[in-house]
Amino acid sequence: MGRPEERHANTDASNGDATDAARTDENGRFPRHPAAAAGCRLMSRSATLDGLRGYFLVFMMVNHVVLAGGVLLAKVNHAELGYVQDAQGFVLLSGIVAGMYYTRVWTQRSPEAARRRLFARARELYVSTMLVIALVTAMVVLVPGAREPLGGFLGHLAWLEPGTLLASALLLHSPTFTDLLIQYILYLAATPLLLRLILDGHARKVALGSAALWAAVQMGLHVPVLSALDDGLGRLSDGLAVRGPFNPLAWQVLYVAGLLIGSAVQRGRFDADRWFPVERPPWLVPALVTVVVCAAWHLSFVHELVGPAVGERFLRYVDRTEFSLVYLANFAALAYVVSWLLIAGPRSSHPVAAGTARLLTALFNLPFLRLLGRHSLQVYLFHVLVAYAILLIDLFGGPFNQLTKAVLLLASVASLAIPALWRERSRAKPAERGAVRMGSSRG
Repeated sequence: MGRPEERHANTDASNGDATDAARTDENGRFPRHPAAAAGCRLMSRSATLDGLRGYFLVFMMVNHVVLAGGVLLAKVNHAELGYVQDAQGFVLLSGIVAGMYYTRVWTQRSPEAARRRLFARARELYVSTMLVIALVTAMVVLVPGAREPLGGFLGHLAWLEPGTLLASALLLHSPTFTDLLIQYILYLAATPLLLRLILDGHARKVALGSAALWAAVQMGLHVPVLSALDDGLGRLSDGLAVRGPFNPLAWQVLYVAGLLIGSAVQRGRFDADRWFPVERPPWLVPALVTVVVCAAWHLSFVHELVGPAVGERFLRYVDRTEFSLVYLANFAALAYVVSWLLIAGPRSSHPVAAGTARLLTALFNLPFLRLLGRHSLQVYLFHVLVAYAILLIDLFGGPFNQLTKAVLLLASVASLAIPALWRERSRAKPAERGAVRMGSSRG
C-alpha cells in the first residue's frame, strides 16, 4: 500500500501540482547545477503554471459562449489582438506538465510505471470524453425543437446513425468544443514512445521529427490519408467525413515542444538563463516585433483596411486547423515574450519590464485561475456541457440584450469552479480519514 503520504499524493500529471517535479532531483534534493537552478525558476512555481492553464480555460469558456448577435464583453480578449488563441497555450502547457511529471515517474520509479500511468490516463480521458459527447448529443437531440437549429454543432451525430456513432468512438467525428480532448488522448497515447526517445538521448531527433511532421501537413502530404479516411467514413454513412477544427498532426508540434521542455526542466537540463537572460536578451526584440506586426495585421483585417487582393493572398497562410506558419510564428513570439517576463522580468532593471512582470505574475496567481488550472481537464469537460447549455438557453430564451449576455458569460465562467471545488473536496476526504485513523492509532 505504501506510506500514507504516497497513497494520497497527486498522480494526475495534467492537473496536479508540478512543484516537486520541478524542484527536486531523483533523491528529493534541490538541484545544484546552475542550469537546473535556472530551470527551477522556470517551473518551480506550480501556482503560476496552474494559473496559466486556468487563464486559458477562462477564455475558452468566453469564446465558446455562443449567443445570437455576439457578446460585446467577449471582445475583451487577447484573441482579438493577433493569431494567438487559448487552445495553443493549453496544448503547450499540457506537454510541459506531462514532460515534467512523467519524466519524474520514469526516472524515479520505472519506465513501466510511467507507461501504465500514461495509458491509464488516456483510457480515463477517452471514457470521460465519450460520456461528454453522449451528454451533449442527448441535450440537442432529446430537447424538442433543438435538433434542427443546433444540429450543426454535432455534425452527423445529430442524426444518431450507427456509422456516425462508430466514427465518434474512433475519435474521427466529434461535436464542436470537444476537439482538444480528442487531441490530448492521441498525444497521451504517443507519449510513452516520445518520452523513451527523449530519455535515451534522442531529444533532438524528436524535435526534428515533430517539426518535419508539422511541415508535411503544411505541404499537404497528409491529404491522401485524410481523403482515404473520408472515403471510408462515407461508406458507413452518406456524407460522413472526418470532423474537427484541429489537425493533430500539425498541432502536435506544440505538445512535443512542451514535452521536451518539461522533461529537460525535470532533469535539470534546461538552462533558463541562457534562453531568457535578464540583460540584453537577443530574442526579445524580434519576438516583440513579431507580436506587434501580427496584431497590427490582424486588426487591419478586422477593420477592412487591407485590400481584397492582398487579403486573399495572405489568407492562404492563415489556417487554424493546420496550425499554419502565421499561427506558429505569432504564438512562438508571444510565448517567448510572456516567458521572458515571468522568468527574467522580475529581475530586470527596466521599469516597464519589471512592472509588466509583476502584473502578469499577479494575474496568473489569482486563486480562481489556480483552482481551475489544478483540475484543468475536468474543468474542460465541464465547460463543454456549459457551452451547450448556453446554446439551449439562447435558443429558447433569446435573443438577449448585451447586459443579459454579459451576465450569462460571467455566470458561465464562474460555474467552472464547480468541478474544481468538487474534485478538491473529494480528494480532501481520504486525506482527512487517513489523518483521523493515524490519530486514533496514536491515541
